Amino acid sequence: MNKDSLGGTDGVEEFWDEKYATFNADEEVVGDLNLVNQGIELKGKKILIVAIGTGKEVVRAARMGADVYGIDISSNAVKNARAMLHANSLDGTVIVGDGAETAFESKFFDMVWGSSVLHHLDHAKFSKELDRILADDGVAIWVEEPTFFNPLFKFAYETLFGEGRIGRRKKVLFFTRRGDEYEKPIEQLDLACYEDSFLIEKIPCQFMFVEKIAHVVFPGNGRMYELFGRIDTFFLNCFPRLKKYSYEYHFVYHRK
Repeated sequence: MNKDSLGGTDGVEEFWDEKYATFNADEEVVGDLNLVNQGIELKGKKILIVAIGTGKEVVRAARMGADVYGIDISSNAVKNARAMLHANSLDGTVIVGDGAETAFESKFFDMVWGSSVLHHLDHAKFSKELDRILADDGVAIWVEEPTFFNPLFKFAYETLFGEGRIGRRKKVLFFTRRGDEYEKPIEQLDLACYEDSFLIEKIPCQFMFVEKIAHVVFPGNGRMYELFGRIDTFFLNCFPRLKKYSYEYHFVYHRK
Protein backbone atom coordinates (compact mmCIF):
# COMPACT_ATOMS: atom_id res chain seq x y z
CA MET A 1 0.00 0.00 0.00
CA ASN A 2 1.17 3.49 -0.70
CA LYS A 3 -0.40 6.74 0.39
CA ASP A 4 -2.49 6.97 -2.78
CA SER A 5 -4.13 3.59 -2.24
CA LEU A 6 -4.68 4.52 1.38
CA GLY A 7 -6.82 7.44 0.43
CA GLY A 8 -4.02 9.97 0.90
CA THR A 9 -3.49 9.30 4.60
CA ASP A 10 -0.19 10.27 6.15
CA GLY A 11 1.87 8.36 8.65
CA VAL A 12 0.89 4.78 7.78
CA GLU A 13 4.34 3.76 6.54
CA GLU A 14 5.91 5.50 9.53
CA PHE A 15 3.55 3.69 11.91
CA TRP A 16 4.63 0.27 10.64
CA ASP A 17 8.30 1.20 10.28
CA GLU A 18 8.29 2.14 13.95
CA LYS A 19 6.48 -1.07 14.88
CA TYR A 20 9.10 -3.21 13.12
CA ALA A 21 12.15 -1.15 14.09
CA THR A 22 13.15 -3.63 16.82
CA PHE A 23 13.72 -7.13 15.54
CA ASN A 24 15.49 -10.42 16.27
CA ALA A 25 16.26 -12.37 13.10
CA ASP A 26 17.34 -15.38 15.14
CA GLU A 27 13.95 -15.85 16.78
CA GLU A 28 12.73 -19.40 16.26
CA VAL A 29 9.88 -19.79 13.78
CA VAL A 30 7.60 -22.70 14.63
CA GLY A 31 4.62 -24.18 12.84
CA ASP A 32 3.41 -24.01 9.25
CA LEU A 33 1.60 -21.34 7.26
CA ASN A 34 -2.09 -21.32 8.21
CA LEU A 35 -3.91 -22.64 5.15
CA VAL A 36 -7.28 -22.92 6.94
CA ASN A 37 -7.50 -26.69 6.37
CA GLN A 38 -7.68 -26.26 2.60
CA GLY A 39 -5.42 -29.28 1.97
CA ILE A 40 -3.15 -27.30 -0.37
CA GLU A 41 0.37 -28.49 -1.16
CA LEU A 42 2.70 -25.47 -1.34
CA LYS A 43 5.79 -27.19 -2.72
CA GLY A 44 6.79 -25.51 -5.98
CA LYS A 45 3.85 -23.07 -5.88
CA LYS A 46 4.29 -19.35 -6.33
CA ILE A 47 2.81 -17.56 -3.33
CA LEU A 48 2.59 -13.87 -2.55
CA ILE A 49 2.35 -12.82 1.08
CA VAL A 50 0.79 -9.38 1.37
CA ALA A 51 2.08 -7.43 4.38
CA ILE A 52 4.94 -9.64 5.58
CA GLY A 53 5.13 -8.11 9.06
CA THR A 54 7.78 -9.86 11.13
CA GLY A 55 8.79 -12.12 8.23
CA LYS A 56 7.78 -15.30 10.05
CA GLU A 57 5.09 -16.18 7.52
CA VAL A 58 7.57 -15.80 4.66
CA VAL A 59 9.85 -18.27 6.45
CA ARG A 60 6.97 -20.69 7.03
CA ALA A 61 5.96 -20.62 3.37
CA ALA A 62 9.55 -21.07 2.15
CA ARG A 63 10.09 -23.92 4.59
CA MET A 64 7.01 -25.65 3.13
CA GLY A 65 8.66 -25.56 -0.30
CA ALA A 66 6.89 -22.57 -1.82
CA ASP A 67 8.47 -20.13 -4.24
CA VAL A 68 7.64 -17.29 -1.90
CA TYR A 69 7.32 -13.57 -2.58
CA GLY A 70 6.46 -10.90 -0.04
CA ILE A 71 5.43 -7.27 -0.23
CA ASP A 72 5.04 -4.63 2.48
CA ILE A 73 4.85 -0.84 2.74
CA SER A 74 7.36 -0.93 5.61
CA SER A 75 11.02 -0.93 4.64
CA ASN A 76 11.84 -2.24 8.12
CA ALA A 77 9.49 -5.19 7.65
CA VAL A 78 11.18 -6.04 4.34
CA LYS A 79 14.65 -5.73 5.85
CA ASN A 80 13.64 -7.95 8.74
CA ALA A 81 12.09 -10.59 6.49
CA ARG A 82 15.24 -10.78 4.39
CA ALA A 83 17.32 -11.18 7.54
CA MET A 84 15.02 -13.91 8.82
CA LEU A 85 15.17 -15.82 5.52
CA HIS A 86 18.96 -15.61 5.62
CA ALA A 87 19.07 -16.75 9.26
CA ASN A 88 17.00 -19.81 8.31
CA SER A 89 19.02 -20.55 5.12
CA LEU A 90 15.94 -20.07 2.95
CA ASP A 91 15.27 -18.25 -0.31
CA GLY A 92 12.54 -15.74 -1.04
CA THR A 93 11.84 -12.45 -2.76
CA VAL A 94 10.59 -9.62 -0.54
CA ILE A 95 10.08 -6.05 -1.69
CA VAL A 96 8.79 -2.71 -0.47
CA GLY A 97 5.62 -1.87 -2.32
CA ASP A 98 1.88 -1.49 -2.56
CA GLY A 99 -0.06 -4.75 -2.65
CA ALA A 100 -2.81 -3.03 -4.61
CA GLU A 101 -0.46 -1.88 -7.37
CA THR A 102 2.30 -4.38 -8.13
CA ALA A 103 4.60 -4.96 -11.07
CA PHE A 104 4.08 -8.73 -11.11
CA GLU A 105 3.00 -10.45 -14.31
CA SER A 106 -0.66 -11.28 -14.78
CA LYS A 107 -1.76 -14.69 -13.44
CA PHE A 108 1.66 -15.05 -11.79
CA PHE A 109 0.68 -16.48 -8.39
CA ASP A 110 -0.88 -19.78 -7.40
CA MET A 111 -1.79 -18.28 -4.03
CA VAL A 112 -2.06 -14.86 -2.42
CA TRP A 113 -2.02 -14.97 1.37
CA GLY A 114 -2.27 -12.50 4.22
CA SER A 115 -2.81 -12.38 7.95
CA SER A 116 -4.77 -9.49 9.45
CA VAL A 117 -4.10 -7.37 6.37
CA LEU A 118 -7.30 -7.38 4.31
CA HIS A 119 -8.93 -4.78 6.58
CA HIS A 120 -6.09 -2.35 5.78
CA LEU A 121 -6.68 -2.38 2.02
CA ASP A 122 -8.58 -0.24 -0.45
CA HIS A 123 -10.93 -3.04 -1.54
CA ALA A 124 -12.10 -1.46 -4.78
CA LYS A 125 -8.48 -1.14 -5.92
CA PHE A 126 -7.01 -4.30 -4.43
CA SER A 127 -9.78 -6.55 -5.78
CA LYS A 128 -8.76 -5.63 -9.34
CA GLU A 129 -5.08 -6.29 -8.67
CA LEU A 130 -5.82 -9.60 -6.97
CA ASP A 131 -7.91 -10.68 -9.95
CA ARG A 132 -5.04 -9.73 -12.26
CA ILE A 133 -2.12 -11.44 -10.50
CA LEU A 134 -3.84 -14.63 -9.29
CA ALA A 135 -3.79 -17.66 -11.58
CA ASP A 136 -7.06 -18.96 -13.00
CA ASP A 137 -6.91 -21.94 -10.65
CA GLY A 138 -5.41 -19.91 -7.80
CA VAL A 139 -6.73 -19.25 -4.31
CA ALA A 140 -6.44 -16.33 -1.91
CA ILE A 141 -6.42 -16.93 1.84
CA TRP A 142 -6.86 -14.26 4.50
CA VAL A 143 -6.55 -15.35 8.13
CA GLU A 144 -7.57 -13.73 11.41
CA GLU A 145 -9.34 -10.74 9.89
CA PRO A 146 -11.29 -8.45 12.26
CA THR A 147 -14.89 -7.84 11.22
CA PHE A 148 -17.93 -5.72 11.93
CA PHE A 149 -20.21 -8.77 11.64
CA ASN A 150 -21.27 -8.15 15.24
CA PRO A 151 -23.59 -5.12 15.02
CA LEU A 152 -23.12 -4.33 18.72
CA PHE A 153 -19.36 -4.14 18.27
CA LYS A 154 -19.74 -1.99 15.16
CA PHE A 155 -22.06 0.39 17.02
CA ALA A 156 -19.74 0.63 20.04
CA TYR A 157 -16.62 1.12 17.90
CA GLU A 158 -18.11 3.82 15.68
CA THR A 159 -19.73 5.60 18.62
CA LEU A 160 -16.38 5.85 20.39
CA PHE A 161 -13.98 6.50 17.53
CA GLY A 162 -16.11 7.70 14.61
CA GLU A 163 -17.16 6.19 11.30
CA GLY A 164 -15.18 5.71 8.11
CA ARG A 165 -11.43 5.22 7.82
CA ILE A 166 -9.74 8.56 8.18
CA GLY A 167 -10.14 11.30 10.76
CA ARG A 168 -11.29 8.96 13.52
CA ARG A 169 -10.49 9.54 17.18
CA LYS A 170 -7.52 7.60 18.56
CA LYS A 171 -8.52 7.75 22.22
CA VAL A 172 -11.73 8.51 24.12
CA LEU A 173 -11.44 8.60 27.91
CA PHE A 174 -9.75 5.27 28.73
CA PHE A 175 -10.67 3.62 25.39
CA THR A 176 -7.78 3.42 22.92
CA ARG A 177 -8.13 2.52 19.24
CA ARG A 178 -5.29 0.25 18.16
CA GLY A 179 -3.60 0.18 14.77
CA ASP A 180 -2.81 2.69 12.07
CA GLU A 181 -4.94 5.54 10.78
CA TYR A 182 -6.53 3.60 7.91
CA GLU A 183 -7.47 0.10 9.05
CA LYS A 184 -11.14 -0.75 9.58
CA PRO A 185 -12.81 -4.10 10.36
CA ILE A 186 -14.28 -5.96 7.39
CA GLU A 187 -17.94 -5.53 6.45
CA GLN A 188 -20.06 -7.33 3.87
CA LEU A 189 -19.86 -4.23 1.68
CA ASP A 190 -16.08 -4.67 1.53
CA LEU A 191 -16.34 -8.32 0.54
CA ALA A 192 -18.78 -7.41 -2.23
CA CYS A 193 -15.89 -5.77 -4.10
CA TYR A 194 -14.43 -9.25 -4.71
CA GLU A 195 -17.59 -11.16 -5.54
CA ASP A 196 -17.52 -10.57 -9.30
CA SER A 197 -14.41 -12.77 -9.56
CA PHE A 198 -14.44 -14.94 -6.44
CA LEU A 199 -16.60 -17.20 -4.35
CA ILE A 200 -15.86 -16.27 -0.73
CA GLU A 201 -15.77 -18.87 2.02
CA LYS A 202 -16.29 -17.24 5.43
CA ILE A 203 -14.92 -19.15 8.40
CA PRO A 204 -15.41 -17.74 11.94
CA CYS A 205 -12.25 -18.29 13.95
CA GLN A 206 -12.59 -16.28 17.15
CA PHE A 207 -15.66 -15.12 19.00
CA MET A 208 -14.71 -11.93 20.80
CA PHE A 209 -16.89 -9.24 22.27
CA VAL A 210 -16.24 -8.78 25.98
CA GLU A 211 -12.55 -9.55 25.39
CA LYS A 212 -12.42 -6.75 22.82
CA ILE A 213 -13.40 -4.36 25.58
CA ALA A 214 -10.29 -5.50 27.43
CA HIS A 215 -8.18 -4.71 24.36
CA VAL A 216 -9.29 -1.08 24.31
CA VAL A 217 -9.47 -0.53 28.09
CA PHE A 218 -6.37 -2.53 29.09
CA PRO A 219 -4.12 -2.47 25.98
CA GLY A 220 -1.27 -4.97 26.23
CA ASN A 221 -2.59 -6.63 29.39
CA GLY A 222 -2.61 -10.34 28.57
CA ARG A 223 -4.12 -11.34 31.90
CA MET A 224 -7.16 -9.13 31.34
CA TYR A 225 -7.51 -10.46 27.77
CA GLU A 226 -7.59 -14.00 29.16
CA LEU A 227 -10.09 -13.14 31.89
CA PHE A 228 -12.51 -11.34 29.57
CA GLY A 229 -11.99 -14.06 26.96
CA ARG A 230 -13.31 -16.64 29.41
CA ILE A 231 -16.53 -14.65 29.64
CA ASP A 232 -16.85 -14.77 25.83
CA THR A 233 -16.23 -18.54 25.90
CA PHE A 234 -18.96 -18.96 28.50
CA PHE A 235 -21.50 -17.06 26.37
CA LEU A 236 -20.51 -18.98 23.23
CA ASN A 237 -20.89 -22.33 25.01
CA CYS A 238 -24.34 -21.27 26.18
CA PHE A 239 -25.40 -19.78 22.84
CA PRO A 240 -23.50 -21.51 19.96
CA ARG A 241 -25.36 -19.48 17.33
CA LEU A 242 -23.41 -16.43 18.44
CA LYS A 243 -20.41 -17.83 16.52
CA LYS A 244 -21.57 -16.11 13.32
CA TYR A 245 -20.93 -12.81 15.12
CA SER A 246 -17.27 -13.70 15.68
CA TYR A 247 -14.91 -10.76 15.67
CA GLU A 248 -12.25 -12.59 13.66
CA TYR A 249 -12.84 -14.57 10.46
CA HIS A 250 -10.78 -16.47 7.92
CA PHE A 251 -11.72 -15.75 4.30
CA VAL A 252 -10.88 -18.05 1.40
CA TYR A 253 -11.37 -16.72 -2.12
CA HIS A 254 -11.95 -19.35 -4.80
CA ARG A 255 -12.12 -18.49 -8.49
CA LYS A 256 -15.60 -18.60 -9.99
